Amino acid sequence: MRFARLALLLVLLMMFALVPMGASSSSPPSEATAAAKLAKCKIGKANKKKCRCPEGYKRVKRKNREGKKVFRCKKIKAPAPAPGPDPDPDPDPDPTPDPNSGPNSDPDPNPVDSGPTPEQIFADVLSRTYLLRNYQPSPSANHSEEYAFCNDSTHGMRMWHKYEGIAFIYESTGPWRVLSGTASADGSTGSGRFEYTQQTANFDEEVGKVQVIDIAWNGDIATVAHPEIGTYNFAKTVSSSSSCTRTT
Repeated sequence: MRFARLALLLVLLMMFALVPMGASSSSPPSEATAAAKLAKCKIGKANKKKCRCPEGYKRVKRKNREGKKVFRCKKIKAPAPAPGPDPDPDPDPDPTPDPNSGPNSDPDPNPVDSGPTPEQIFADVLSRTYLLRNYQPSPSANHSEEYAFCNDSTHGMRMWHKYEGIAFIYESTGPWRVLSGTASADGSTGSGRFEYTQQTANFDEEVGKVQVIDIAWNGDIATVAHPEIGTYNFAKTVSSSSSCTRTT
């Protein structure tokens, strides 16, 4: 009887040795199983208890205004899509540059000359114009007013103006420039506006004065509107050259 008890004890000890250390009949639930048992989180709201976010969201823990822990669901940003292939590739790329394009391209061998513009014709005619008017402020007085325009490479665009007043003779020279103007193709008619700067004058107070003058002509008659003298008609003569013969 004693021998039987020893044999049974030995069998029990062998069975106990075959069981791994720390093993138990029931293992703890996995993380996925535990998460599945949680209640669903409310999207866009603060959840007071730990909850389960839907797919595409991750759970974040925050503190509310009272300092208590709350749980929210934050949407997971999707990764940017990789660039796809060119939808319209060049079927036959040509690495050779076009010789007719770019800064070194050859100019047109037969350019079309459209001729001078109406404003250019106006400036050209005016640069060769001499104007004269004679008037009598009294029956015994013969006075005159003159304009002479020129434009050459030495002096540029210059004008000479002389006006005989009742008591004094005013004379000045200086540069001029076209502000606006138009003329017929043959230059027989035209109208426009130019600016004149009195660079030299026989009266010191006249030096540096800038005047805007209007002019219109038809054939040999021109009408000049001077801002200080007034509007008068002049006899108009056009030279074949625009060289400056009177510069002072």
